[in-house]
Amino acid sequence: MSLPLPERKRKRCVLIALFAVALSCFFNLPADAIAGNFPPLNTPDFAAYRSQFDEDRARLERDPAGFFADGQTGIECGMSREQQKEFVEGSFIRDISWNIPGYVLSKQSWDVETVLPIFDRHEIRVLDGSCSDGMIEGPATVVASFVAIQPRGQFGNRIFRIFEVKLRETCQYRGSIRNGECRRAETATTFLSYLNDNGFLEKDTGYPATGLTIFDYGFYEENRETGPGTSFQIAALPGYFKYETLTRRKQAGSLRYESYLDGDRVIWTYFRRQSDLVLHGPAIWPAPNFTCFEDGKKVERMECPEP
Repeated sequence: MSLPLPERKRKRCVLIALFAVALSCFFNLPADAIAGNFPPLNTPDFAAYRSQFDEDRARLERDPAGFFADGQTGIECGMSREQQKEFVEGSFIRDISWNIPGYVLSKQSWDVETVLPIFDRHEIRVLDGSCSDGMIEGPATVVASFVAIQPRGQFGNRIFRIFEVKLRETCQYRGSIRNGECRRAETATTFLSYLNDNGFLEKDTGYPATGLTIFDYGFYEENRETGPGTSFQIAALPGYFKYETLTRRKQAGSLRYESYLDGDRVIWTYFRRQSDLVLHGPAIWPAPNFTCFEDGKKVERMECPEP
């Protein structure tokens, strides 16, 4: 027999209370904010990632400072400022929403080019592994903090989104570049800033800061995801949480992505070429509706077969 709606909500709130309290500490949200959920991902290729996510999320909730090794020096590495900058340029885990075809289409409709973030205030610490002359080799655990400054192209060159980022990852590296399996976690506080008349960035107090926590698991080559893999994201927005999941698996010469919003509701299925991660093939939202891409651009097709 199913429970009445208020009772179901009460039991659900008990289960997610600990997580809500932890996130409220990061982003100053109400501790009793109602959380969503993530898809079970019980298929063999994704079940291990879901299990690892549950474990890592619990560790982050229990001890955020310990998770990011705050106060721990790390091993001597000799990484120069330029080497640190190069490392964080390949480290920023972007909002899942930026990957989905709907976001790409909206930018194209605005005729806005994608401008890469500018990175500042970067600090890298290698907790374990091998690092010499500023280069990380083989398996290692790295923590980093940095600021990413993202121009908001649709508003000209005066509005920027700022991300204050903390990152922890355990990966296989070759010359400080991810090559192999990775286990990554990132938290970011994000807010808008504008360029004032003196040429300095000034925080826009009219828009509240929000929070983003992303856990990413899977295989990389030359810092580029190669699949299989999964990302889990919690966005702490004013008054509520938004939960997104993105899975990826190899399919021919492409990566097949499925994007979930809460629970098990797939909102996009799409494909990117494995060689350059450019959208190529059908983007389904949901079936039978689709948009067809060739070389990253929307094209009109009667049929758009999967790769």
